[in-house]
Amino acid sequence: MVLQIVIALLFITSCFINARKRSNETEVLQKIGESNLEIEMLVQQGLDRLTDEGAVFLWSANGNKGLNLALTANAVAQLKEQGIINPASYFLHKKVAVSGAVMKLNGQHLLPIQAADQIQILS
Repeated sequence: MVLQIVIALLFITSCFINARKRSNETEVLQKIGESNLEIEMLVQQGLDRLTDEGAVFLWSANGNKGLNLALTANAVAQLKEQGIINPASYFLHKKVAVSGAVMKLNGQHLLPIQAADQIQILS
């Protein structure tokens, strides 16, 4: 009985060790190139540029000084399969969790979203 309790406690502890802490937008801007980041942000602007630039862009409250999300055509297609026809307006004013790697391109911080499972709504 004691052994079973110890095993259960070890299992529960290991669940907490493997849990990743989500960073806020300001923290991830310092982690350019790191993989497997978990970010929380509030989407304040969205723009569908799929036909012109090949992506749907989502911006945080900080605009160009903050983090930009770029949903690729593949991610948009997967979202459409889930019933999300216009991601630019669907994610507007929602808090989201995003996973991936941040890069800096032309002075802007960008996180490419290549699959729909990289973004989820928190509230």
